[in-house]
Amino acid sequence: WILFESCAMKLLLLLFAVEVAVSLAAPLCTQGGDGATCSEDWSTEKVRDVLGKHSLAQWASIEKTINNNLHIVAAEDIYLIAADGKRYVDFNSQAICTNLGYSTQSIADEVYKQMKEVPFLESRFFMATIRAKVIDFMREVMPGLERFHFGESGATAVEAAIRMARVYTGKKKILASYRSFHGGTAGALTLTGGVDERHFHVDSSPLEGTVHFADRFPFLMSWGNTPQEANANFLAYLEEVITLEGPQTIAAIIIESIVGTHGILPSPEGYLSGVQALCRKYDIVFILDEVMAGFGRTGKWLGYQHYDGVEPDIVTMAKGLSAAVLPIGAVGVNAKIGKYFETHNLPIGSTYNAHPSGLAAIWGALKMYKEQNINEKVTTMDPVMKALGSKLKAAHPKSVREARSIGLWGMLEITIPPKFQDDPNALAGTISKGLLSKGVFTLVKYHKHMRCVIVYTNPPLVITEEQLTGVFDGIGEMLSETVDPLL
Repeated sequence: WILFESCAMKLLLLLFAVEVAVSLAAPLCTQGGDGATCSEDWSTEKVRDVLGKHSLAQWASIEKTINNNLHIVAAEDIYLIAADGKRYVDFNSQAICTNLGYSTQSIADEVYKQMKEVPFLESRFFMATIRAKVIDFMREVMPGLERFHFGESGATAVEAAIRMARVYTGKKKILASYRSFHGGTAGALTLTGGVDERHFHVDSSPLEGTVHFADRFPFLMSWGNTPQEANANFLAYLEEVITLEGPQTIAAIIIESIVGTHGILPSPEGYLSGVQALCRKYDIVFILDEVMAGFGRTGKWLGYQHYDGVEPDIVTMAKGLSAAVLPIGAVGVNAKIGKYFETHNLPIGSTYNAHPSGLAAIWGALKMYKEQNINEKVTTMDPVMKALGSKLKAAHPKSVREARSIGLWGMLEITIPPKFQDDPNALAGTISKGLLSKGVFTLVKYHKHMRCVIVYTNPPLVITEEQLTGVFDGIGEMLSETVDPLL
């Protein structure tokens, strides 16, 4: 009897263990108004149904996003892989951020290692080794920047930079260019110029003291017939804006080192250094927004490193900083501003400031950039991209108004045929669908100020010459099928 009781107890314990194991292995169920949801069958139809009914979009309505978006379930190298198995070249690095593509196991390993050791530390109370390692690396490749602050995104980096400049100078006004994009938070979106329709999503001037100026790249006029004349006239105009606003009231001027979203326009020699000289003359903090331009996109760690003598006081960074593996941004400041904040409060902070796991993603990305010689590779690919753009324009002279790039950062200006003059957004949609049919994803949009449809050409920086050529061939086929016949 004792033996039977012992065996029965063991059997009950075994059955209990099996039941627990099965329950742990089973998908979690939640009870809602529509009943329990616990299926593992996340088909494209189901994903679209749940997101369509219960998610919110960014910068658009649900019907214009979720109802049309691809369902991506995997990625590798430069490819996004849809649920139906079709592969798409990511020709915009999504939001110009997946700079290292999708074969980034080494970055994931660094993040996993940090998560195992200590996933989070509040930077006010604790020191993290990974923070010191990242800063030490960044100081080495970004001469002139001495101290670094880490937030959650490019927009929060811009917000932090503005607050630093105001605290440091004791002044309030921020001068920013009309032809710019600086981020989606209230302050950053106020700084964004009116050329970007997203600027008008904010309430009336939530960042008090913002002053916009006509920039070096106007749409309807010219500063001069030569780059030198244009620089001189623009800088004279900007100095007049400064003197009329009152330099004693201006904390900072913020510009993109290379205009990104609204043109991908490399700065002419003498432009950035000229703005910098005005900032020095009038005791104004010079801020360069490198959120898009940085981390190999142009063949340099930062875009302004292409230009001799340019030494900004503050630099904002994000996107390629972590190769978009985790969301994180950064602000770098020079020694003078860094010295000030050694003894003065920096009134900026958040729970996730200098998040160790995010910093681990930066660390993994920085090592990958260096080990794979990404800057050197992009420098080599720069003339290849330019040549492919020129070839495309020559083959489709009516459709391609302009092809422009620096490094692996470019865009095509597509002429709007008469058929689409009343609805150019429809042309953008037609081109986008045509590219998807060729296995190419990129951002395609109508730009009302540039009066054309833009096709962005911003692949992951690991793309090969063969792959790049193949994509441009696909773009050419799409133009022959959709735009050329209408012109």
